[in-house]
Amino acid sequence: MPSNTSYSWYTMLVAQDPANRYAIQRPNGSWMVIDYSAGLRILNLHNEAKAFNFTIKDISIAEDQNHNAGYIFFRHQEAEQSLIPLLPGYVVYTTAGKKRFRLSILESNNQLLFFWEEFGFDFSYTDKKAQGVERLAFHCMLKQYGLESNTTIRTILGLYNPQIIYKLQKLVHEKFPLRYPSIFQRESLENLRNSAKKKEETLLHSLKRGQEEIDNFLCENDSNGNSQNILFGIQVESDGKVLPPKMTQVSMLKNLEYKQTIYSQNRTIKKLKEKVTSINNEGKCH
Repeated sequence: MPSNTSYSWYTMLVAQDPANRYAIQRPNGSWMVIDYSAGLRILNLHNEAKAFNFTIKDISIAEDQNHNAGYIFFRHQEAEQSLIPLLPGYVVYTTAGKKRFRLSILESNNQLLFFWEEFGFDFSYTDKKAQGVERLAFHCMLKQYGLESNTTIRTILGLYNPQIIYKLQKLVHEKFPLRYPSIFQRESLENLRNSAKKKEETLLHSLKRGQEEIDNFLCENDSNGNSQNILFGIQVESDGKVLPPKMTQVSMLKNLEYKQTIYSQNRTIKKLKEKVTSINNEGKCH
């Protein structure tokens, strides 16, 4: 096997399931692979927005105090964005203390479980050396390997990556809209603004084409010596109509309103035709 294989272990892992695995690079230059093949799930506990508390030394007390915890906390200038959800189905191939781990977030009785597997220096992640399961978001694993002082949960899970954080937070928001409202409401407002801008641009293009048709109409009338420039009952002026800005805006909105009405009516007519056809076909069968 080529000597540089160990440097592209993440490429090989991604190649095994490119639709569900993604390689991301840490700030220190090392790599990890995120695996979504198990499917991310949101639990009822995620509606509580409770973060894990890793300051309690007694494990049994810590487990009790962290009952229903489903987030890790990191300080952010916006408090709402300081909570990162831990979702069942999230799997990561990562390194910590020069050892390789596969970390999986599971669920049991609507509580999170954290399953870890250690593969030593095996970059193929096949030669398992040890494994364990816990309830404290891999905190016990880090402590067992003496890594809790210089390795954070965020680091080993890749939860410093903005795209991953966004994905997890959005999934929670979709099930529990009261979680992260300001983040995605801003996004929703921005989408509405962009949509409105595109509609206005489309309307302006349509009006421009309409003006070209009017110019052709006037030119044709002029060639035929017809001075009655009336179209759809409206006197057409060669220089156009001068309207106050507010009336111009009303005209634009009315134009879109009529188009929407026609679109809705056409859909209704289409459905009625399909229903009539279906009834006729049923009658023929009998």
